[in-house]
Amino acid sequence: MLTTREIAAKFCVSETAVHTWGRQGLISKCYTDSLNRGLWEIPPGMTIRKGCGGRGARPAQLTAITAPSKE
Repeated sequence: MLTTREIAAKFCVSETAVHTWGRQGLISKCYTDSLNRGLWEIPPGMTIRKGCGGRGARPAQLTAITAPSKE
């Protein structure tokens, strides 16, 4: 469970992007008070691959965390 600032710092994105990911369903928010402040949860074993804007825009996606191969 991480705050909005912590997730933004971890993925090098703005706090607005974190809220957008929440609206898109990539991460879920557990509300803790009446001001809608709370903690975000990234699904276990998953990470977020950032998208890009502009022409040929790519949305952010959830991807599985995989261990590096021993080849």
